Amino acid sequence: MTKLRTCIVSCMKNEGPYILDWIAYHKMIGVTDFLIYANDCDDRTFQILLELHRMRIIEFRFNHVLPRRGVQKSALWWAASEPIVAEADWLMMLDVDEYINIHIGNRMLKDLYEKHAAADAISLVWRRFGHAGVVEISDTPVPLEFSQAETSQVTAHRFFKTVFRNNGKFERMGIHRPYIESDPKDINWVLPNGELVPKDEMTGILHVRENYGYETAQINHYALRSMDAFLGKKIRGRPNHMGANMGMGYWVKFDHNEERDESLHPLMKKAVAIKSTYLRESFILSDLVKESLEIHRKTAEKIRSQKWGRAFVQQIQDFIDNGQLPEDIKRTG
Repeated sequence: MTKLRTCIVSCMKNEGPYILDWIAYHKMIGVTDFLIYANDCDDRTFQILLELHRMRIIEFRFNHVLPRRGVQKSALWWAASEPIVAEADWLMMLDVDEYINIHIGNRMLKDLYEKHAAADAISLVWRRFGHAGVVEISDTPVPLEFSQAETSQVTAHRFFKTVFRNNGKFERMGIHRPYIESDPKDINWVLPNGELVPKDEMTGILHVRENYGYETAQINHYALRSMDAFLGKKIRGRPNHMGANMGMGYWVKFDHNEERDESLHPLMKKAVAIKSTYLRESFILSDLVKESLEIHRKTAEKIRSQKWGRAFVQQIQDFIDNGQLPEDIKRTG
């Protein structure tokens, strides 16, 4: 197989401490191109992305958010006209808290592509990783620090992210999946284990219920990270639900710590070496990442010093200690 170009499109806001690990890891497993949009950042994310752009590791764009489209959908709108997208063999939208985790072959993207040589799209199902009792923000790579996840057993519907061929069969990129231009009968869309997505569900499917395909691949989703990291995320807001409160309901939805999953550790340790080369090549980059980490720590400290912040942290702690939830919050899946 000749080397295929895989382009990840991503959208970021105040993700400075986490960017390099995420890029280094996905470069290592075979992602060739990154097109990253960012908006309204005050934690050195802009500067980190600009330096990576200067180093030709990524393509960076300021995200002009369109009315009524939201942050990520606006980024996808602009990405559609970018040469780096037009020239890719495979496309995917992926967030910086999501890691592709392949379990077959050498665990590279090409192993997944070779397994599904006839596929037009492959949907990788989320596996949500909880905060694992971690309170403070550190510089430890997220996949090495957070190893507690939701059960691998089929329990309820789970969302997915989709990598798909840039072959003209899809109208446009979506946040979770591509959208179909023509009759889906000509599209080969599979889960990681080869199970076909039903034709009658293809036009609207966003999640799966009966088979996650984890034995082949998954998306490790670290939506919370540490408690202090989540405090910063709370005031940042949700990219696809502008104005929505990121409160206890979000924490409860994503704080799953039922099973230990360290399957990404060996690959992440190798990716750290790639990250180290980036930092050696640019002392500016190294300083920016350190500054960003300190900004995130100070943000959490500030939130904890305020009355509402202390009350919110106490709500989280009550849930961790004894499962106690506010009356208007219910645990889902």
